[in-house]
Amino acid sequence: MVSGGVCERCGSTNDVVSFNIGKEKHELCIDCRVKFLGRPSIGVTKKVSVTLSQDDWDWVDKQGSRSEAFRNLVRNARNHNNQS
Repeated sequence: MVSGGVCERCGSTNDVVSFNIGKEKHELCIDCRVKFLGRPSIGVTKKVSVTLSQDDWDWVDKQGSRSEAFRNLVRNARNHNNQS
């Protein structure tokens, strides 16, 4: 990968990277890379098994995405601990 240049899709110079997919060379800015390659990673994925009561699982499921619900719980707990 080489940084710099102009995005082949939109002409932006914002965080442009050159890379190959197979034999095809691409130069894309950060915005077009996200659209072209999918969403960026937000962290490390670790598989866990969590045992909760059915009422707790019902609450988690009402939050939308289970992953997002657990991320929010961790963030809130960490913020609470940092304020103490």
